[in-house]
Amino acid sequence: HALQARILRALQDQEVERAGASGPVKINTRVIATTNRDIARSVKDGRFRQDLFYRLYVIHLEIPALRDRPKDIEVLTRHFLKQFSVQFKGEAATLTADAMQKLLKYTWPGNVRELQNVIQRAVLMTSGNTVTAKEFVLEQKKVEEDREWVKHLPIGQKMREVETQFILETLRIHNGNRTHSAKTLGISLRTLRNKINEFVLEGHEVPQPTTGKAL
Repeated sequence: HALQARILRALQDQEVERAGASGPVKINTRVIATTNRDIARSVKDGRFRQDLFYRLYVIHLEIPALRDRPKDIEVLTRHFLKQFSVQFKGEAATLTADAMQKLLKYTWPGNVRELQNVIQRAVLMTSGNTVTAKEFVLEQKKVEEDREWVKHLPIGQKMREVETQFILETLRIHNGNRTHSAKTLGISLRTLRNKINEFVLEGHEVPQPTTGKAL
């Protein structure tokens, strides 16, 4: 509770002690606190200070889960879509109607953070500038597909096969574009090229750039 005690003192006295300072420093702060935990239960169990709880619990707002706010799903989706498409591709992407419907029907157990991650992945995995429903891999379906995929991998070679298939599939999605594929995979272009050379030697069919250049 040491940290909680320091926060409580700062809120009550409106002052903090900075490292190396000769004395306390006055502050003028307001706190907006959020949590996905049952704080009342934490207070009862002794894991959260009761005095700090009441100091923070002045105005209480309970925000419904994302699945209960379909209008917010639409607004947040368009926000994240624009943010990531401009960041990674230099221009705003569009979203098909069936893609939005797929997002609206999902339950979003991870709330806004999960939506943000799903949109980011879809933008990275889309070769063009229009995101369709097939680009959205939602968690439950993804887990089931991953389990099914692993079942068919050779025993003793699973990690190597997973890596190979994932890289080749990423290259296929990006129409063989090495630069975009490396960015999606989170590896350097040099590392990707070394992997491709290994795949060629092993006899794999590596997707070639549609432009004719290994960008």
